Amino acid sequence: MPDGSVSSKIISEYNTSLLEDIRYYYDSNQKIYKKIKYEYEFDKKGNWIKMIGYDITNDKKIISSAVIREIKY
Repeated sequence: MPDGSVSSKIISEYNTSLLEDIRYYYDSNQKIYKKIKYEYEFDKKGNWIKMIGYDITNDKKIISSAVIREIKY
């Protein structure tokens, strides 16, 4: 915001052993309004080739996005 205030923020936690990333979305009152958990699948070279996002805001695992990519070596 022009006055220096924060209207929202995102905090990410990445867990390499579980291959997931959880992002917490906060409103201007610092309350979480959305939680998205991303799960990854990697190729033999360590690049992610599949990422599925789940909305876990209400303690339910609902697919919110999916990306599959092909990497040519």
